[in-house]
Amino acid sequence: PLAYYVEALSFSPPFPLEGSSLRIPGWEYGGDSLAFEDRVLLTSDVPSRNGWLWSENPIGLSKWEGIFAIKISGKNRLFGDGLAFWATEEPKVTGDVMGYMNKWKGLGVIIDTYDNNVDNRHPYLSVVVNDGNGYWDHANDGGSLTRYGCRIKPKFRNKGVLQVVVSVFESHIQVLLFDEDNEKWYDCVNVSGNHGNKFVGNYFGFTASTGSVSDRHEVLSFELYDMKRMEEDGGHHEHASNAESSADGFSFFGFLYNLVFYVVCIVVVACAGYFLVLFIRTKTEKKKKGPII
Repeated sequence: PLAYYVEALSFSPPFPLEGSSLRIPGWEYGGDSLAFEDRVLLTSDVPSRNGWLWSENPIGLSKWEGIFAIKISGKNRLFGDGLAFWATEEPKVTGDVMGYMNKWKGLGVIIDTYDNNVDNRHPYLSVVVNDGNGYWDHANDGGSLTRYGCRIKPKFRNKGVLQVVVSVFESHIQVLLFDEDNEKWYDCVNVSGNHGNKFVGNYFGFTASTGSVSDRHEVLSFELYDMKRMEEDGGHHEHASNAESSADGFSFFGFLYNLVFYVVCIVVVACAGYFLVLFIRTKTEKKKKGPII
């Protein structure tokens, strides 16, 4: 609802022209990024590019929801590296994590489109809350930091806009993805933990990078909502109530369901194998004894 919309940290096209360049009110862009009337191009489809877009003012909310729209496209069969959304302490620092610094402090929602370790789960979205010590292993697609995430279900590259909802509450962080083809929200991941006030004072940002392979990474809009005020007024999480579970996402209940399912399958197969062996053994013993006269 518009009543909870935080205009100072949001942006949407058309972007105003100031002098000879376009401006994103409340935000600053740099690196290899370019602003157009209807989007911010973080990287063009050219190797070895880094672009960024950061809020000029820090986050003043303990509970918030950010909705952003991006486009990733390119002409190559191999493409990458990806794009990320941040809520971190240090803005505008270039590094090797989709164009941002490694060992950051804060939240990273990282969309990795290139499969470095050939595990066939890309494009992959991971949610990482880092205290400044966690190291993103680029050669291993993030390594242990990608524990919470999902394979991006909607087919979005060279197709259209990918909408992502990032909701931060005291007890968990939730990420939803919108599938334009089926017009459905998918629950990508929930990360439990004490997140109250953890990102207050941090800065929002978007970064993207290309390496030896490349893609065109664009940010179209970002909407921020004050979820604390919404909850105090009796509002509800509209997207979450309409979301379907993603088969590729991580959740405790999904994990528990799969665990029980696999255990039952193993027990059934083991029992079937046992009775089959018993049947064959009995039949063999009867043949050895011969006919009863």
